[in-house]
Amino acid sequence: MKAANRVIEGLTVVALGLIFLGSTLGYLSWSVVATFFALLSLWPVLLVSVGLDIIGRSLNADWLRLLSSAVVLVGVLVGGLVLPASDVNLRWFPFYDSLNKSASSTPFSFEQPRWKITSGAITINGGAGNIEVADGPEDVLVSMNGTSPFDNPTLSVEKTSGSAVDVLASMGEGPTFWPLGGTSEMRVQLSPAVRWGVTLETGAASMNADLQRVPITSLALKTGASDSTVILGGIPPGLSDVPVELKAGVASVVLKLPKGVPARVESHSGLATLSVPDGYVRADSGDGRVYTSPNWAEGVAGYSVLVETGVGSVRVEEY
Repeated sequence: MKAANRVIEGLTVVALGLIFLGSTLGYLSWSVVATFFALLSLWPVLLVSVGLDIIGRSLNADWLRLLSSAVVLVGVLVGGLVLPASDVNLRWFPFYDSLNKSASSTPFSFEQPRWKITSGAITINGGAGNIEVADGPEDVLVSMNGTSPFDNPTLSVEKTSGSAVDVLASMGEGPTFWPLGGTSEMRVQLSPAVRWGVTLETGAASMNADLQRVPITSLALKTGASDSTVILGGIPPGLSDVPVELKAGVASVVLKLPKGVPARVESHSGLATLSVPDGYVRADSGDGRVYTSPNWAEGVAGYSVLVETGVGSVRVEEY
């Protein structure tokens, strides 16, 4: 019975962590502020739990002590998942409105015309939240919109030559009322009339980059604890090799390549798992694992993928 009691206590802590994490990353539609005060509004549940525990100790009734822990677990689930989504008024708490305002996200929107730009290098910098990257209109070099709890979301364009640019798309930086910060969302669209070198830098984020129609000359993904999917298209004409670098911490990464496009995958991973499409040939080199598609050959246009991960999984798929 004591073991069962400890299990329920552990599940309560896990539930609290998952609820606050879901609010912070935007998987729950209400803010961390609403979650916190909803849980606080159920403080009488703690009195009930303490009372049951005292009675259980007095009567040497383990089942009552187990019930006291279960009451807290149910209270956490109701307070974290039910009350914030309902019409319960939490504004009677002191400072609720001011805290919720501090935790809110601010919408942003930027756009740059393409002019005569034919090549560009872009760094997309996002923190915690949801990030989407895709192709946009040909006459718009880059557009960016979304919501952010950070200061000064930025879209900067610097010309490096007559027809080339460096671009920075950032969700913003600076202090936020963490962990009461609002949710973050960023959508970036790139002109398919421009050849792009793309760097994706994310923290604890969910990212989906659909670049099937965007000519990519290089790609670098640098991420921490994230869930990322990157879809690439064909090799741009005139290129013999497109380098793809995947650097991740505790992450799940899916890289989708067009079927029939040659590819070489080299992995230097810690405890991460790596999967490649059926038919790839393994030929290890040094301290890394190397897999090549059946049509891979030096000098043939294809993707050279370098994987460096800690804990997590990397899947290379064909579509």
